[in-house]
Amino acid sequence: MLPFPTWRTTKGTLITDEQAQRDIVANHRDRGIKMVIDYEHQTEFGGEAPAAGWVPQGGLIAGGEQGLIADNVEWNPRAAGYIANKEHEYHSPVALFNKKTMRVFALRSIALTNTPATNDQTPLSEQIAAKAIDEYERTTGKGEEGRMKEFLKSLMGLATIKATSTVSSLIASVKSALAELEKLDGNQTIAASAGDAIAEADKEKPLAELIGIAIASATAKTVVASKEVLALLGLKEDADLATVTATVVALKHPADMVSRAEYDKVVAKLAEVDKTTASARIDDLMKANRDRLGAPGSELEKDMRKIAATNFDLAKSTIEKLPVQKPKSVAGEEPPEEKHSTVATKMTVRGEEVKVDAESAALVAKIEAYQREHKIPTYAEATKKYHASLR
Repeated sequence: MLPFPTWRTTKGTLITDEQAQRDIVANHRDRGIKMVIDYEHQTEFGGEAPAAGWVPQGGLIAGGEQGLIADNVEWNPRAAGYIANKEHEYHSPVALFNKKTMRVFALRSIALTNTPATNDQTPLSEQIAAKAIDEYERTTGKGEEGRMKEFLKSLMGLATIKATSTVSSLIASVKSALAELEKLDGNQTIAASAGDAIAEADKEKPLAELIGIAIASATAKTVVASKEVLALLGLKEDADLATVTATVVALKHPADMVSRAEYDKVVAKLAEVDKTTASARIDDLMKANRDRLGAPGSELEKDMRKIAATNFDLAKSTIEKLPVQKPKSVAGEEPPEEKHSTVATKMTVRGEEVKVDAESAALVAKIEAYQREHKIPTYAEATKKYHASLR
């Protein structure tokens, strides 16, 4: 589907390394639907857009150096005929990529076309033949290379048969091809068994799938897993089902790892500890800045606690910029201003006897003495001149 590690197109070069392949596969899996293969990007342009085929869920494989692989493609009969007759020879993926890194991270659709933007692309008819050869190699084992090439050379003559061909004509062609294998292998039952398998197949099955049926019947060997999966598991291509199953189970439950349930418990406990530590840290901050926040439980303190819960450093810097507040009484009222001595004394002011505090009485006495000394006629004028003399 996509080459490794770069994808050269007429519109530029994109990155399709192993990371890109993993991202594309994950995106397709998360979508939870098949990926459409249309004709000439009709899906992108709107209107009626019949499907040529589908890439099923799990059909995209990150093949590493082999590139991104589309496996088990479901071709519709008309599209299969186009490919068999070489009327549509190329595919064209619609890719999403990061404009900064140029790395592809998703595919939106794929089109059958004869004018792909991809450079150096192998025609679809050859790709199907290569897949059939690969299947034969995998199912027949070693030491069969010469026979396999001769067999597939004849078998791929099916690619010239039109999609409207009858099942009986397909059977005849398969038997003819398998007869070549009989001459080399001496197995007189291959043609009959493969022919029966084709006869039981759906008449609408794509050509590539019919070829696979013939190969599977001819070899009569159970495929446990693809060679890519076996390679990832570190197993040989001829590994049996028991070996593959044991390996997968070991990967799911390794001896040196805890279960998911135990992991979740530890994470929950750590989160609880973090929450308790954060709460104590906020309390210490409030106590240390009581002179700026006022009484405990004030609206200002509540606001600062909310900020500290999400951004402790911001709350701390904000509080430290607040002015120090004047101390308040227990009732929350400003303390009374300092007053003069409340010790009362009697004195005569302008011919009247009044009660005044000691400091006021002393001041009046000074002004009266100043008035007598300077022979000032009125007390009011003496007061002004006395205060003026103090400046």
